[in-house]
Amino acid sequence: MTEARCTGSAKIDDWAAAEAFYETELLPKLLPAQKGKVLVLDLVSRDYAIGATLTEADTKLKERRPGSFGHAFRIGYRTVGSLSGGRIREIEA
Repeated sequence: MTEARCTGSAKIDDWAAAEAFYETELLPKLLPAQKGKVLVLDLVSRDYAIGATLTEADTKLKERRPGSFGHAFRIGYRTVGSLSGGRIREIEA
């Protein structure tokens, strides 16, 4: 049997469990009122904080649970953010 790899104090299995908890327990309660806000969920305790930004939600959670290891979700979306670049307008010479 292999031991689950760890990231900080959280095991890889904790990530999957946190996602399942978010999808089944939290998301139905939060939509549609909190759609678009960021939720940071502590992988171990299942405590969470909601904010307008990732920084705001993470700070709120860390104030309550110092040393917590969180997983972020944008409520109602598949990803928290994106890294797409935008097209730069070309300047005519």
